[in-house]
Amino acid sequence: MNEADAYELFVLIAEMQNQLLFGYFGVVTAFLVMSYLVAEKLDTFLAWIAVILYSICCAWFFFGLWGWTTDLTNLYADLIKNKNEGVYQLNWFGANPKWLAAFVNFLELIVTFGGWMVSLVYFFYRRGGIGKHDGKNA
Repeated sequence: MNEADAYELFVLIAEMQNQLLFGYFGVVTAFLVMSYLVAEKLDTFLAWIAVILYSICCAWFFFGLWGWTTDLTNLYADLIKNKNEGVYQLNWFGANPKWLAAFVNFLELIVTFGGWMVSLVYFFYRRGGIGKHDGKNA
């Protein structure tokens, strides 16, 4: 793979990662809206069906993002290695340290897992299962 192909692959993976992340944000937003509007009206069976389907969807996003960001981190390290060895002439590329890509990977996983957990807490709060609430506020 030459440097143009490697850089194009890097950009394509980053674009796919962003699309997946914003798709995840859309699913979380839809679940939060559903929680606000109908969580307290669902019977127990339907509530658990919604939570299970939502959790499966979030797991798909979580592991998809993990895979894409791991690939992106490894590709970034390879691009930097080839640049430093003189194989690639990407003089302008690689100003960020290699650890930054791994840190961004970690942050994305925290955001996706945290978003899932907090949205479930809100769902059960709206159902009246967490704390005292009258169903009119939140």
